[in-house]
Amino acid sequence: MKISIITIVYNDYTGLKRTRRSVLEQIQKPFEHIVVDGKSPDNTLKALTFFEEKPEIVISEQDKGIYHAMNKGVRLASGDFVIFLNAGDTFFTNRTLKDLMSRTLDPKTVYFGNFFLIRPPHLGKTTEPRELTFFDSLPFNHQSCLTPLNLLIENPFDEQLRILGDLKFYKKLFQNKIPFVHLDIVIAKYTMDGISSIPSFHYLKEVWLLNRDSSLYKKILFSIKYAVKYVLHRLV
Repeated sequence: MKISIITIVYNDYTGLKRTRRSVLEQIQKPFEHIVVDGKSPDNTLKALTFFEEKPEIVISEQDKGIYHAMNKGVRLASGDFVIFLNAGDTFFTNRTLKDLMSRTLDPKTVYFGNFFLIRPPHLGKTTEPRELTFFDSLPFNHQSCLTPLNLLIENPFDEQLRILGDLKFYKKLFQNKIPFVHLDIVIAKYTMDGISSIPSFHYLKEVWLLNRDSSLYKKILFSIKYAVKYVLHRLV
């Protein structure tokens, strides 16, 4: 089994350096590391010169958003499974890939594990597959998810979405009866610095767009709670 690790980055020298170090520290191979840079105007890619061993694939060109970049990474991948470990994210330990590859994994199944939130420190255990819901956010951490490459190729991320393209992708797989299996292993460490962590009108708009069939009451109730969250965030 081979795992493709795809790292999306833009203007994040420190984050890319941290992620690359974590990948190189893995004691298990084979794996490949694909870095997709959005043509950062700063010195982001110079972070890779800190290491003797370079990623298998590095591209740096302008893109149309994070999901356009993720789709580009997928098209370059050759592994059985893909882990999206974006700049700043790291594996939990240097044995993470070894622990994953020691298991018998079905190439037609999505696997998701547990995660560790760096700031504030928090060890999160993902819900069981039978309890998965896809309304306003993923029920698991995408950094701790192993997705079969063939499913990503057959179902590209919606590049028209800015924030919830991954939610739409996994929701579609779940609705199409693709199996989701929980692995009781901590896979990744990450911070709450992503775009989806910052309250915005665009996030709310995409929640409504992806839940056209949900009850109006549920969407309005969510919108009210989200509006309060947005106001508090702006005040702070």
